[in-house]
Amino acid sequence: MPVEGSLQAAPKVQRICEAKIHCDIRSWAGEWKINWGVMKLHFDDETFSGNYGPSQHAVSGRFDAKPPSVLRGCWQHTNSQSTGRFTFRITGPKTFKGNWRSGNADPDIAGRPWTGTRLLVPVVASPKKITLTQMKLKQANHRAKFKAQYRELLIA
Repeated sequence: MPVEGSLQAAPKVQRICEAKIHCDIRSWAGEWKINWGVMKLHFDDETFSGNYGPSQHAVSGRFDAKPPSVLRGCWQHTNSQSTGRFTFRITGPKTFKGNWRSGNADPDIAGRPWTGTRLLVPVVASPKKITLTQMKLKQANHRAKFKAQYRELLIA
């Protein structure tokens, strides 16, 4: 128990990783696997909005592009009045670490951890490369099928 007039050590502050990884606003867009399910983030210039978890709780805030590129925002539970703040920092090509706190308290001071891992983006197969001759042949085949199918309309 502290004695009046005695010096106390300050409580240990849990600071989140300050990564030296370059990122821009596009680094954050998309889906993340987080502590409470999946979080989806959408961006418009320097602001973002989204949702997370099975109840689709809301998140919104701003992107701070100055190193170490941080997302700062607010969260709000869907089915209650619970709100708070968070701070996220990219820690790897597909990961972030951050802190959250309830109410208006600073999440970087004694906040609780909020981490995320980028969900895999579906791979889109690129179209086959075809020569100009092959493309002209395909177009001719399509024209012939169209003419045969709609002959009576073309004659009238």
